[in-house]
Amino acid sequence: MSTSPEVAVVYDLGSAGPADVLRAARGLCTPLFVYDRADEHPAEVAGLLADLGETLDTTGWDTRRTAAALRRRGVAGIVTFAEYQLRRTAELAELLGLPYQDTETAERLTDKAAQRAAFAAAGVDTTRIARVDTPDEFEAALTAVGLPAVLKPAVGGSSRNTYLVRSAEEGRELADRLLAGPETRLVLEEYLVGEPLGAWGDYVSVESLTSGGTTVPLAVTGKFPLTTGFRETGMFVPADLPGELRAETEDLTRRALAALGLRHGLTHTELKLTAAGPRLIEVNGRLGGHVADLVRRAGGPDLIRLALLAALGTGAVPDRPRWDRVSFQYFVLPPDGARVVRQVSGAGAVRALPGVSKVDLADLPRVLPAVATGASSRIGTVYGAVADHTQLRFLSQLVGETLRAAAEPEVAR
Repeated sequence: MSTSPEVAVVYDLGSAGPADVLRAARGLCTPLFVYDRADEHPAEVAGLLADLGETLDTTGWDTRRTAAALRRRGVAGIVTFAEYQLRRTAELAELLGLPYQDTETAERLTDKAAQRAAFAAAGVDTTRIARVDTPDEFEAALTAVGLPAVLKPAVGGSSRNTYLVRSAEEGRELADRLLAGPETRLVLEEYLVGEPLGAWGDYVSVESLTSGGTTVPLAVTGKFPLTTGFRETGMFVPADLPGELRAETEDLTRRALAALGLRHGLTHTELKLTAAGPRLIEVNGRLGGHVADLVRRAGGPDLIRLALLAALGTGAVPDRPRWDRVSFQYFVLPPDGARVVRQVSGAGAVRALPGVSKVDLADLPRVLPAVATGASSRIGTVYGAVADHTQLRFLSQLVGETLRAAAEPEVAR
């Protein structure tokens, strides 16, 4: 049996898979994957988790029973990489006396309305927002927020069920449909008008490590332009920002985390780039999706290992990375309105392009989910790294022109 300290990883679908965690933990700690089969993803991969490492099946247990089991094992730390496990992890950490977010901070991190209220109270950001818990509340929310606006779940990630609302009728129909089915609580937010920088998207994310209340930005992640329905088309590290604008995004991130009361761990903060400067979209209290791979391939630190070090309370804040390349992930998306993707042409030509290291396509044909998150609507990812942003601009355009998806119903591109 391993003598290394054990770190409880409260597991669900998130920004780090079990193999990623095990690789990052080598020589540092033994991950203990804590899961509940009442959650869909852990139920699907429970056998794989058991094959890969140490596990604790807590199906049917309450938080106190789970904490008691972890206490008996003597776990030295706790962490999660899953948005929907942040509150549970905070509750367990509090019962165990382990470093993590307190439960009040975890609530602000996972409830978009509570988060905006904290920003407003601290004078950090004043984006208009209103809750929509029932369809009858939409009219009052619209009066408070105005148009255009963004309607999205109060709790959630990956741009799930996020819509731009341009008319009252459209918003009412969306609120009725979403609250009648997949969502229980929504928020209506002021739409922030972005100002793209050249060929890139009009938003970025800041990946930060906080220790003892001191926040150090580790990377600013650039984005390719969004397509319809707020679907992400890819990202890259480092972002292509002028030094002054990068400093503004990092300063706003620090102030946002302080307003939430955050004192520990990795965070992923999304910001809109507007004509008046960066504005907050939201703060996620965990490692951002896809970011660890991008940062590592651009010459930066292993963010998953940093999260494990923070969980152990031994993680010194690293120096700011000195990037020696630009790493990217380009997302292959189906045409708008597609429901079935039959094939993707051009993959061989893209694999041969300088700077491309891998083209990873889903098994096809593929029926797309009726309610898609940003991740579940993708049909592939192109991975690579280039010397600078000029090369990335040229390469990303070429990749987009070369890959073609054949879908039903056929939609012109």
